[in-house]
Amino acid sequence: MQIHVARNSTPLGVYTQVEVMDALKEGRLLLTDLAWREGMSTWVPLSQWAEFSSVVQTSTSIPFISGFGVGSVTVPWEKAKSLQTFWATIKGAIVNPQATFAVGNFKFSDYILFSYIGVLFYLPFAIYGQWQGAHLNEQIAGYLRALNNPAFDSTIHALMQSAEQPAYYGIVGFLCLAMVYPFILAVGGFFQWLGLKILRQKVTIEQSIVSSIVGVAVANLCFAPFVLLMGVAWLYFLFMALLWIPILVLHCRASAAVMKISPWTLFFSWLILGLIFCSCCCCLGAFAALAAR
Repeated sequence: MQIHVARNSTPLGVYTQVEVMDALKEGRLLLTDLAWREGMSTWVPLSQWAEFSSVVQTSTSIPFISGFGVGSVTVPWEKAKSLQTFWATIKGAIVNPQATFAVGNFKFSDYILFSYIGVLFYLPFAIYGQWQGAHLNEQIAGYLRALNNPAFDSTIHALMQSAEQPAYYGIVGFLCLAMVYPFILAVGGFFQWLGLKILRQKVTIEQSIVSSIVGVAVANLCFAPFVLLMGVAWLYFLFMALLWIPILVLHCRASAAVMKISPWTLFFSWLILGLIFCSCCCCLGAFAALAAR
């Protein structure tokens, strides 16, 4: 049996049951260290493993942990709210999300500041993207015009009209969005929770909201540097084509780890919500068309 052990979001290695037992007795591993083996849905402190109950009972230096108290929280951000723990949480969400989010309170109120910090770091890239948006649209229109296909005329016209809009429109719009950003993500987390309920997943609304905040922060910060490529349209879209799947995977893994579910389950819940939304839009469109007759 291979047991993966981590401490403070840092992997300590893979051990056999006997090796873990010896390491606990020698003090190289702690009962508060988190462990996981194949078949488990989440990481659990070694103090809660039946295999190591004898060590728990004989230990005098570390008390038995019967629940997930403050001392057993594994999320750096929940231990202390600072820029350092923000980046430690983002790093953990990317490198080892299961260990990072193994134990936490996951209260929406605790992650409002977390969301604002994420927006603050993404803000310069977003402003640059809005500033370069007109130039990007002009480049795309130029590529389509070179194809000399009348079918693209309406698209070219729309792109050129968009390029003529002042850049500060988009910048002001994003700044306004940033002011209420955590609450917009909370709405998204609520709908995500509805999708998971359809799949009969036991997830709380707050867990879903926090998972949305964490997942979006990871995706935005991974994507942010590539916004600088918007000045060269073909290079920008090349990197977008290559990186959107890896960034989506990182997003799913981080969000799913907060909720203790499989990333695939989360992904399929998004698909279900998308299908429901598209079906509703089609029904409303058909109803409007019938009503107009």
